[in-house]
Amino acid sequence: MNIQKNLEKQDQSKKDILNEERDSRCLPIALAVIKMFGEMEGHELLTQNKTKSFEAYNEIAQRIIALMLERNIPVGEYGYATQLVLKGFDEMNSIINESLNKHLRTVQTNTFGCQLHEMPMQKLHELLQSATIKDEEKS
Repeated sequence: MNIQKNLEKQDQSKKDILNEERDSRCLPIALAVIKMFGEMEGHELLTQNKTKSFEAYNEIAQRIIALMLERNIPVGEYGYATQLVLKGFDEMNSIINESLNKHLRTVQTNTFGCQLHEMPMQKLHELLQSATIKDEEKS
């Protein structure tokens, strides 16, 4: 049983080393991709003109491929580098959404005396009627 645990520790140690090696290759690629997007003009990314948009993304793609060739990254690790980029954006988005939701809950509590989901329907109905009357008076 002790031999089995030692073998498992050795296997995990080898996996950790391989993951560290992969991270050392892929993290710089992921950071470079983020930087490339940051250097682009916003209108190139958001344009409705598909040709301009394609040209902008194609330029980034060519730069990424050149970087991968320069660093001799294994083909299979491109997907992992992409996951690192997306993970960063997903985590940042989660933090922003949570922060906004927290502030909205604070505003709701301060405004209504409770969270919206806790508010009795009658109180909500009265607030909506009051808001509708104020809107009609402005018109």
